[in-house]
Amino acid sequence: MTTQDTTHATIDERLNHGEAELKIVRALLESAIDGISFATPDRIVRYANRAFGQMSGYGERCTGHMMSDFISSEDRAAVQQEVGPAIRDTGRWQGRIPYLRPNGVVWQAQASVFRVDGPDGSSIGQAIILRDAKRGEQPEDIAPDQQAECPRERVTAICQRREETIGKRKSKPAKECDKEIPGEKGEHLITGN
Repeated sequence: MTTQDTTHATIDERLNHGEAELKIVRALLESAIDGISFATPDRIVRYANRAFGQMSGYGERCTGHMMSDFISSEDRAAVQQEVGPAIRDTGRWQGRIPYLRPNGVVWQAQASVFRVDGPDGSSIGQAIILRDAKRGEQPEDIAPDQQAECPRERVTAICQRREETIGKRKSKPAKECDKEIPGEKGEHLITGN
């Protein structure tokens, strides 16, 4: 085998490895239960996974839309005032965004928005990961007066309710609860307010 053949074999191996990694990343994104999208610096959606399409109601038609198309005109200015400066200053924002489906229904999304930088460090766009804020946050079977603001307290209430329903064990304090909790004890979820 010549040096040139060895070089071509090495390049082919790298390309095959790169293609395999891209397939894995694509499968990961498409299998996620959270909505994931990417928009260019001019705010045009260039990628949205299946979950994002389902949550937004746009299905496979998400790409090509402006990010603002997913927010009602009444909420657009407030969202831009909240999210824009945070992305510009820190590169990320987390909170709730009222999303608008094509049928006119507005739904609350818990969103993480972050700047995506290219290899040279310049911004190539921003990504959004979102989920329906009502799903899993405050179960409907917990009375409003038992719903807590702090995630640790909320999870404690959920655990206590589940244990009462099952009736098999006493409720545990939050620090022993088997549910993963965002933030530290006493830290509240960022709601964008």
